[in-house]
Amino acid sequence: MQKTPRSAVGTMTRAAQQRGERQRVPLRTTMETKADTMDSDDRIDSLGIGEDKMTVTPLFKVRAPIGGQEIELQQIEYVIGGLSLLRVRIREGRRHTVFDIDAETATAWGEAMLRWGQAHAGAGERAP
Repeated sequence: MQKTPRSAVGTMTRAAQQRGERQRVPLRTTMETKADTMDSDDRIDSLGIGEDKMTVTPLFKVRAPIGGQEIELQQIEYVIGGLSLLRVRIREGRRHTVFDIDAETATAWGEAMLRWGQAHAGAGERAP
């Protein structure tokens, strides 16, 4: 009997396996597929943390000249508990990457980016 890859086989009875029957199932479940198509705001809403429980304030938006990624910073304030985070959202075509980071992480990341930017200022304008 030829083996079917485990990722493509569902639960079967032993008799069905002995007869050589194969049961195909989707590689992804409905919830995984839905989660893949949701952006972070949809995921937050699905967790019950909707707009009435947090405020979002746009802070900064820029498009990278090489690659065309859209980078956006937002202030996230949760009403319950008073948690304040910085949301870093990077859009690249259909792909979205979202980080919600605390003030300490934002400071360390920002300082590292500032050091790099100062060390390389004007480097992209030099002729080869």
